[in-house]
Amino acid sequence: MSPALLLGVGLLAGSIIVSAIISYRISDAPRSWRGFWHHVLPPDSFRHPSGRADIIFFISRALTNLVVVVPGAAFVFGVGAMVNRLLQHVMPLPPSTTAATTGLLILFSLTMMLIYDFSYFLFHFALHRVPLLWEIHKVHHSAEVMVGLTKYRVHPLETFIQHLWDAVFVGTVYGVWLFFAYDPVELAVFGIDIYRFRNILLLDVIRHTDYPIGFGPVVGKIFISPHYHQLHHSAAREHWDKNLGLGLAVWDWLFGTLMAPKPNEVFTYGLRLTDRESQDYHALWRLYTVAVIKMVRMANGRRRPPVPSMNTLPPGDTGTSY
Repeated sequence: MSPALLLGVGLLAGSIIVSAIISYRISDAPRSWRGFWHHVLPPDSFRHPSGRADIIFFISRALTNLVVVVPGAAFVFGVGAMVNRLLQHVMPLPPSTTAATTGLLILFSLTMMLIYDFSYFLFHFALHRVPLLWEIHKVHHSAEVMVGLTKYRVHPLETFIQHLWDAVFVGTVYGVWLFFAYDPVELAVFGIDIYRFRNILLLDVIRHTDYPIGFGPVVGKIFISPHYHQLHHSAAREHWDKNLGLGLAVWDWLFGTLMAPKPNEVFTYGLRLTDRESQDYHALWRLYTVAVIKMVRMANGRRRPPVPSMNTLPPGDTGTSY
């Protein structure tokens, strides 16, 4: 195992352990080893049908990822190559043939991270606003408990569409960079690629747990903390369509979708509570098929799409959580 990989694993494990300890210290759990482990790995959550489905779905996604991740990366590089060729035809200046400097590579890395973060926000916004896309995204929001692996409770079709979306935004910016800088590469921090390092710093691995870890009122307006994302999964009406960002909270702030959770606030997760819709997704095969069936029915006009915005709901209507 390489030193960089060891360091990455160590930082990841350390972030989980520290977050678990902090979460336990601010909780009302009994002060004992048993109370600690029940807080860190709540048995009720893992025994819950939704928690069991997350574990099985995570294992199955290891196979489906081969089908969607590799083509997704090809889409981004393909769009980048096309944009680069287009610029070579329309720009009077010849493309750069000199290697990029360290400063330029830092700028390139920050630019690519910024455009990816913005691309994710826009796609996530669309998932919540476009009825057909929402049916796919329901798979993720149908989780009634957070067990960590809930992060990977994403329908393969959503992942595939996101790669196409990223190809337009991220691929275009990459193509522009290819024209002005010869073979730019994103930097690594201590041998850890910059995206993984960002995820470790922002505690991405615990965003789908019940650990109410926040970054404070100031930093929380810049970066999305785990507690902010847990609010995003809340079934409470006032929390719908909030905190859509991946890493940066500034997009939510600009678009008016940022909401700070109360200290140690506990949330109820899942879809519409009035008809227990989340139970449609408790089985592995349902996580794959229900979204497709509902999309086909919606496309055929067999049922009306759900109202995607709480602003259009009449008072007292519980609607659908996002």
